[in-house]
Amino acid sequence: MVQKYGVGNIDDHFISFNTICDATQERQDAMYKLVKEDVDLMLVHGELVETENWLPEGHITIGVTSGASTPDKDVEDALIKVFDIKTGGSLASSSVNI
Repeated sequence: MVQKYGVGNIDDHFISFNTICDATQERQDAMYKLVKEDVDLMLVHGELVETENWLPEGHITIGVTSGASTPDKDVEDALIKVFDIKTGGSLASSSVNI
């Protein structure tokens, strides 16, 4: 660009954007909304290997987020694991509301 148009004319032919992909923007927008909610804890999706019940007793509200490239199925699997930990069994046989 500099060779073709010269240093003095570069701004007329080149625009730099500070942008992110749509998926990342959607996740960020959702997080801005989520932090305004009354949640008891946040689950930032990663590999959930814990099997003991580390969750607070009683009713809890969990905020969930993950990276833009994280497949929805991976998030679903992590949530099922959290529900299984909370209920001490299978999500299918529990009274947890999703």
